[in-house]
Amino acid sequence: MRTYVVKQGDTLSNIAIQLCGDWMRYPEIARVNGIEDVNLIKVDQVLQVPGWWPVRAVWPVRVRETAYYRFGSIYRSGRWQGRLHPGVDWHVREGAGVRAVGPGVVRVQGYEANGYGFYTVLEHRMRIAQYRPVRAWSLYAHMVKAGPPVGTVVEGGEPIGLEGVSGAAGTPHLHFELKKSADLGLYGRLDEETLQAWYWDPQVVLDRAWMQPVWCWACPGQEWET
Repeated sequence: MRTYVVKQGDTLSNIAIQLCGDWMRYPEIARVNGIEDVNLIKVDQVLQVPGWWPVRAVWPVRVRETAYYRFGSIYRSGRWQGRLHPGVDWHVREGAGVRAVGPGVVRVQGYEANGYGFYTVLEHRMRIAQYRPVRAWSLYAHMVKAGPPVGTVVEGGEPIGLEGVSGAAGTPHLHFELKKSADLGLYGRLDEETLQAWYWDPQVVLDRAWMQPVWCWACPGQEWET
C-alpha cells in the first residue's frame, strides 16, 4: 500500500493510471479510502493506493553504450553472417551482475551450446512509449550459469544472472533482446520488416525511458500465472 497526495487537476481515474497503469482501478482506490463520490477528492488529500507504484525500467547491466553489435547491425562472421542482430550486446566484465529490466516472471530457462548459451526469458506487462500496456519479453543470453527457475516472479532491478561467454566465442558480454513475441528461433526469418515487427530496439526504449512497468501487484485479478 502506498500513499499519494492529491494535486490540482487530479481525478481518481488519472491517479489509477499513474499508479496502477489502468484507469479502471479507480473504484478500488475509492473503496480503500472510503470515498463514496469519486468526483469529490480534494487537493492535498492523502490517499492510500493499493498495488505497485510504477517506475522506469532499469538497464540490465551498468553500462549504456556498446562497442559490439547494436540493434539491426549486420553479423560480420560466424553462424549468422549477413543476418540482422535483433538485440544489443553490452559488456562490463565477466561475472558482472545482470538485472531484470522490470517486474516480471521467468518464462524460459535454457541453454544453447552454439547460440544463446545460458539464457533467461522474462515476461512483463509494460507501457512502451505512448502505447497502452502490452505484454513484452526480455531475453538475457551468454550468462555464466542458469538464472532463476521458470515461474519465479522477480522485481525490476533484481539480479537474475552474471555476464559470461556461454554459447558464444570471444569477449564475454550480455546479449539482450526486448521482444514483442514469446516466440524463439526467429533469427533465421529476420529481415528489415520482421525485425521491427517482432522486436523493440532496447537502446532506444531504455535510453528514452519509454518502457514503464505497469503491473499492479495487489490489484484484484492481476496475479501472475506461474
